[in-house]
Amino acid sequence: MGVYQASDNMVYRASGAAVNAAALTVGMVLVDVPAGEPCTYWQNVDVHFSEGGLVPAARYYLSGAVLGGTADVASTGGTVPLGYAYDTHILRLFPITR
Repeated sequence: MGVYQASDNMVYRASGAAVNAAALTVGMVLVDVPAGEPCTYWQNVDVHFSEGGLVPAARYYLSGAVLGGTADVASTGGTVPLGYAYDTHILRLFPITR
């Protein structure tokens, strides 16, 4: 799930529903973490999905509909691609540059 770092230095699920701080992702958390617990977020790595389902060569953006989710179309706040599908199983995350 895409995450952003808030002014309280905590990491929250990002949202592409609006152009605001919640749309400024710092990376992706790859496991579900309870609120308030420490987590590791990733960027500039390959994420492997055993189920597949990615569209090869498609860019993936922060979802405007699913909190922390990704979509293969840009959203209002998620206009910068988070990564691209290397194949049906691998999402290559871009380094965050903002």
